[in-house]
Amino acid sequence: CISLTSVTIPDSVIIIDEYAFALCYSITSLTLGNSVTTIGTSAFYDCTSLESANIPNATSIGQSAFNGCTSLVSVDFPKATKAEGSIFSGCSSLKSASLRLLTEVSTYMFNNCANLESVELPALKTSGIYLFAGCASIVSVELPALTAMPNAIFSGCTSLTSISCPNATSLGTNGFKDCSAIERIDLPKVKSFSSNAFQGCTNLKTLIIRSTTRATHGSNMFTDTPIINGTGYIYVPNSLLSSYKAASGWSTYADQFRAIENYPEICG
Repeated sequence: CISLTSVTIPDSVIIIDEYAFALCYSITSLTLGNSVTTIGTSAFYDCTSLESANIPNATSIGQSAFNGCTSLVSVDFPKATKAEGSIFSGCSSLKSASLRLLTEVSTYMFNNCANLESVELPALKTSGIYLFAGCASIVSVELPALTAMPNAIFSGCTSLTSISCPNATSLGTNGFKDCSAIERIDLPKVKSFSSNAFQGCTNLKTLIIRSTTRATHGSNMFTDTPIINGTGYIYVPNSLLSSYKAASGWSTYADQFRAIENYPEICG
């Protein structure tokens, strides 16, 4: 199908089989019927000329379905609730993605989508590793339903300045590694940190940990950050201030701890 330039799927089709249009390098236009509910594994893998994918009724998206679609600029899956791994991995031109009902996704969803600027995932509760790793253009992310931030979720997001994950209770290894633009991170419920969580966050001056129980500490959390250099601060509840300063791992940064209650202008 090397010379195929457009695809129109009639309403009679329910499933796009795995590898159905893989390596169809010339496809630029994709029109799917309203009955399509499932996109199979690698269905559009390496369709390097495909520019947009708006699939109104698909509820399930298979592994690597659009992996390597380097011309893909926007995607809209208004009814998708579950997605497998690496769906948009390597989609280097992708700028916007909307998956408003998606609750669960596997690994590497937007890995190395270097031009991704806007994403809608308001219902996402569970994610695999490397969700936004290498998304160097994304500035702001809101994940209101996410319950845990997996390993390398924002690793290499060098333009990221704002994140909101109000219900996440843990942060995985390399979670914010090399997020060099971010200056302030507010974590309302996180009580578990893994290793290298903020390594390379060279402008991180404010970290707010609001959990009412002392969070666990991961190794090398603040390598190459203002916190380890003495010019950044960690804000915690006043009732836990002494506990943090004395706790193994955290005590290394004892002088950088401040009570949230004493800094309303910073912590709100």
